[in-house]
Amino acid sequence: MSDPDNVVREDETRAGAAGQGPTGAAVGFAGSRRGLTEAQRRALRDLLAELRPRELHHGGEAGANEELLAIIGGLPSDGAVGPPRVFCRPADGGEGASPAASGDVVLRPRPRRERDLALVAACRLLVACPPDAPERRGSRVWVLVRRARRAGKPVHIVWPDGRVEGCPQD
Repeated sequence: MSDPDNVVREDETRAGAAGQGPTGAAVGFAGSRRGLTEAQRRALRDLLAELRPRELHHGGEAGANEELLAIIGGLPSDGAVGPPRVFCRPADGGEGASPAASGDVVLRPRPRRERDLALVAACRLLVACPPDAPERRGSRVWVLVRRARRAGKPVHIVWPDGRVEGCPQD
């Protein structure tokens, strides 16, 4: 991953192609601005180590996205897949830039709905880390989960207690 001062900026149309199969796939991430619990951090690290994504797409907001970037940086590399290429897909919401708005590729900000649809389209599966259970209307994490499911994408839910639900055939 590059540091924020050396971020590559690419046009949306060239960024991200859904990977093949769950291992080495393009993975989308949805997490709360409240961040992750310790149990979620451990479970997310284990899940990403198992999935070994080739690409990782996130929304660039503070909280869980920042923690995701730290987890990705600490994943072991077996040399076969290596670290994923990280795509940041920020929303154009006037909320200010977050340190998490970084990656190997930082795409232009888009209105939140457009950004969410592009994130779902770019990934093979979605990993979601909601801040609480059960599903809550109005939560940005759950909006992405519902969009991914409507698009037929598998969804892994990493609950605050560290349980992981869902599988590639979700």
